[in-house]
Amino acid sequence: MKNLIFTLFLLSSLSFETSLLAQNVGIGEKDPASKLSVKGNMSIGPNYSKEEAPIGGIVVEGQVGIGTLNPDPSAVMDISSSSKGLLLPRLTHAQLMNIHNPTNGLIPIISFTSITMDGLTSPFYLR
Repeated sequence: MKNLIFTLFLLSSLSFETSLLAQNVGIGEKDPASKLSVKGNMSIGPNYSKEEAPIGGIVVEGQVGIGTLNPDPSAVMDISSSSKGLLLPRLTHAQLMNIHNPTNGLIPIISFTSITMDGLTSPFYLR
């Protein structure tokens, strides 16, 4: 009987320990749905760790590699995939015209039509 009680106690302890290890971690929230969930903004890097990131945004110091462990040294962001592409924001013409003070180099994609410039048809609209 003592062995049975000890075995049940041991099994319940292991089950409890395993459930603790399997929990999600939330920063700024009580019940995270992902393994790691951050509510708010986040800064990563030795020089940015004490800086405030944009509201709901993230600031990363250094290179970012998505799908690669070795981002190209000349790139800020290196995205690598052999089966997927990059999906950029698609805007209607009205949404595009509603961007206040767009920065030089902003490349929005117009989703409903393409524009002909110099005889070439392109879905890009450069402002």
